[in-house]
Amino acid sequence: MSNDDFIHLQNELSEIIQKFKFINALEYEQKTEKASLICNLLEELETLEEKSVLMSRIIAYYENKMESIIEQLRG
Repeated sequence: MSNDDFIHLQNELSEIIQKFKFINALEYEQKTEKASLICNLLEELETLEEKSVLMSRIIAYYENKMESIIEQLRG
């Protein structure tokens, strides 16, 4: 997938990406509850390309979180 295609799909999926961020911000008793909701988001998408873009945004979200924690620990 080209960068232009990725950016285009990312823009089209902005609502779903926001839903992911909302789901992630909430507290759940079990991790499987959150995982199930994220899986539901993936199931809303039709193509492998759309799912790949969403997964790449999810990975980037958690990578950014980890980097932020590491920076805080370094002080």
